Amino acid sequence: METLTPISKEAVDLFLQCQIVLSEIETNGIKIDVPYLMSIMEEVQSDIVQLERQMYASKEYAVWRRMFGGKAKLTSRHQLGDVLFGNLTAEKKGADGRYKKVNVSKRGNLGYECTMFTETGKPEISEESLVLIDSPFVKDYVEYMSLQKVLGTSLKGILDEVDSDGFLHPSFNLNTVQTFRSSSSEPNFQNLPARNERLAEIVRRCFIARGADRHFVEIDFASSEVKCSTAYHNCPAMLRYLTDKTTDMHRDMAAQSYKLPIEKVNKSIRNVAKGNFVFAAFYGASWKSMADALWGIPRIQQIKLDDGTLLCDHLESVGFDRLGTIDADDVPEPGSFYEHIKDVEHDFWNNRFAVYGQWKRDTWYKYLKNGYIDYLSGFRCAGVFPRNEVLNMPIQGLSCHCLLWSLIQINRGIKKRGWKTVLVGQIHDSIVADVSHDELDMFLEFVKHVMTKRIHKHWAFLTAPMEIEAEVADLGKTWFDKKPYTIGLG
Repeated sequence: METLTPISKEAVDLFLQCQIVLSEIETNGIKIDVPYLMSIMEEVQSDIVQLERQMYASKEYAVWRRMFGGKAKLTSRHQLGDVLFGNLTAEKKGADGRYKKVNVSKRGNLGYECTMFTETGKPEISEESLVLIDSPFVKDYVEYMSLQKVLGTSLKGILDEVDSDGFLHPSFNLNTVQTFRSSSSEPNFQNLPARNERLAEIVRRCFIARGADRHFVEIDFASSEVKCSTAYHNCPAMLRYLTDKTTDMHRDMAAQSYKLPIEKVNKSIRNVAKGNFVFAAFYGASWKSMADALWGIPRIQQIKLDDGTLLCDHLESVGFDRLGTIDADDVPEPGSFYEHIKDVEHDFWNNRFAVYGQWKRDTWYKYLKNGYIDYLSGFRCAGVFPRNEVLNMPIQGLSCHCLLWSLIQINRGIKKRGWKTVLVGQIHDSIVADVSHDELDMFLEFVKHVMTKRIHKHWAFLTAPMEIEAEVADLGKTWFDKKPYTIGLG
């Protein structure tokens, strides 16, 4: 059984005070453009129907029907996996340790190359894996499932909870997550689409400022979890990356992963390494999953160096013409891209960030010995957790607590100054506010002082400088219309 316990008076006070603030945020509510909400729900439903018609008329769905007959179900990802890749299961593991397809002609499936697998050897049928398949049918399917989710979860969730005055009052909780992070429900304000621009626009245009003289504002800690991690391990190499503006961790790892000179790493290649190596490594991904994502066909067939060279052609020129294989003992094929990324990951934790890597090993050993994890913010988690959770929980928890502590101070400051500005939402590392135009610069200056200065005085163990980023929508505009704002933050 897991036991979640505050082990200091400060931790108890943080949650007690913050629950009051979160209750006030819930009471404040967020203004919803109800006519737009009703209109966009009809539009999304129409798009879903159109995508269904396109897919039902496709040759791919004809194969689907031949395979499953009357049991064919478009929303079944398990069936989709069989249609695209074949019956790839753990029972079909070959002598070389790789998962093999059954006879494609007998199954009648499409025989696409599967590059991502679950732990049990089944094809990975997530959006992340599907977007790597160059097929109009699969693209339609990804969009179809995304629209189904945004309609059934986000838009319907908002409509079900909006009050008669056009305000949404999501609940914000501090008692439901084992990492001592906050959560949200009715609806889940912390799980609205963000990365997919179309879905983000569909949903976030529902949220509008309270009046024509007000701004929708979002402020978040920049690289909060990476910076909070340094409070635990104090790795000099990591601190240098976080404090020296001439360095760039994501660029350096892109160069090492793709065997490129640093000066040839462009923004696209940097972003691939940022998400699929750096952040993946920090969250405990295996070298195999990172190699799968970095190789990611058609990703490397589409990205180009600035001189026009395709990334796949560059990789071939440095000796990587294929991803490679992995044997039954989890050993990559010599000279393969798999072996290369395994070496890069080893270097990452044992050389580049050796102190951080040692902290991970020490923390895991300490947990195995004691059965619990302590946070610098004064909480203790006891119970049975996998290694990745043990290493991520104290960092994610502290990051959220930095935001919660800031939320308390900001709310107090708003009341003390008698501002018309109100806090209307909280996500794990960001604050959403509805700000009066004549208070905007004062509010942001105050927020910056709290989140980058006062927090270091309160928690001296925060060794990396905390920084914020602000986005502000024009007067009377929606949450989606926010854009970077620097005036008053210099």
